[in-house]
Amino acid sequence: MPTKLDSHIVYKTYAGLRVPSVTTILDILAKPALIPWAYNLGKEGKDMRATQDSAMGTGTLLHYLIACHFKEEKPEQSYLDEFSKSQHNYCDNCMLKFYEWTNGKRIVPLFIEKPLVSEVFQYGGTPDLVLEIDGLAVVLYDIKSSNGIYEDYWYQLAGYDGLLKEYTEQFLLIDEYHILRFGKDESLDFEDKKKTNLVEYWEVFRRLREIYEIQKQLRRK
Repeated sequence: MPTKLDSHIVYKTYAGLRVPSVTTILDILAKPALIPWAYNLGKEGKDMRATQDSAMGTGTLLHYLIACHFKEEKPEQSYLDEFSKSQHNYCDNCMLKFYEWTNGKRIVPLFIEKPLVSEVFQYGGTPDLVLEIDGLAVVLYDIKSSNGIYEDYWYQLAGYDGLLKEYTEQFLLIDEYHILRFGKDESLDFEDKKKTNLVEYWEVFRRLREIYEIQKQLRRK
């Protein structure tokens, strides 16, 4: 199975020290969009935790299908059977959008969900995709199934960029950073949004890593 599908990946340094993931570090940020979302679920009589679990499963399946596409692998039926019919229906529609997006592009995969660990900043993560597009640009992509593109998505990409720079000793230069967003509602809108520089987002992420460590030390007191 692709490594990123396991939400319990343990990232360790060469010395065996367990380090936090990019997403764990970002969890210290407030997420104001979750409040109205949870409120609306309550009004509809829906269980928030069950809805979150279902959404995470859908995102996991979507990542898996896209990874299989670029690896030129057939999805394992035993794994596909773990997901519900509604999750498959959603992902089938997303993949139609995805195939439209790939159409006409010459795409060379460079990294596909490769777990990485920073020895310098002591954190780990698994970037979704690094692709060479039309021989012109090396692009770091993050795949999201959501109703919007939020600021913390770029912090997440910056964290992955830091991992890639350290892993490749900066020989792999990223030209562009993209969020590929698949909408969650019935319209299933699709969005490809890019930035060419994440320097300031990296500064935020780096400081969040420091804050995460401080908070961990405070909890031990």
